[in-house]
Amino acid sequence: MFKKIKAPLTIFLAGFLVTYHSVKLYGQFVSEQSMDAIDVVFRLIIVLSLLLLALNRRLGLAAMWLSIGGFVIYQMTNTYDSSLMSLTPPLKGFIIPTAITWLLTRK
Repeated sequence: MFKKIKAPLTIFLAGFLVTYHSVKLYGQFVSEQSMDAIDVVFRLIIVLSLLLLALNRRLGLAAMWLSIGGFVIYQMTNTYDSSLMSLTPPLKGFIIPTAITWLLTRK
């Protein structure tokens, strides 16, 4: 039974991330949200890496982890305000990629 829901669940999670980051990018270009150029580049790379995941599983996973890892590190350096608790919110960005990786590498 797990094999039957593995592929649709992976597609749903990757689709959710693509939609989330695309909406954030769209909102930045349409409204006057302030977003750094680095933030825009990371979000574009994340969207492209998740689309690459559909074409090539191994290359897509590597690109996804590099882009999301870089984005989380960038967010952590931007939000650090001399307390360790300020470093934990960006770490939630690893939850869905971990689930996608687990689903794709689980046999």
